[in-house]
Amino acid sequence: MPESAPQEIRAYFEKALNEGSLMTAAAGDTETMSCPAVAVVLQTSYQGLAQMRHRGTGPKFAKLGRKVIYRRADVLAFLEANTVQRTASHSD
Repeated sequence: MPESAPQEIRAYFEKALNEGSLMTAAAGDTETMSCPAVAVVLQTSYQGLAQMRHRGTGPKFAKLGRKVIYRRADVLAFLEANTVQRTASHSD
């Protein structure tokens, strides 16, 4: 993945949030995202996101009864924590 990819993902994410296409309303002024929106941002399927929740490998989430929501800050933190510059470990 090129070094610019994390910035491109963040720019896409910020643009979509500013347009209101990925946000849903929750209690108070906390910005939250639905499962389909998070799946789009993470470039996975709805089922793939469900597997990430089950395995504990995805972003933090909250359950309101049967409904699953994600805080925008937690999705951004997940993207930051999983940003890498390269996959191989070379000695230069």
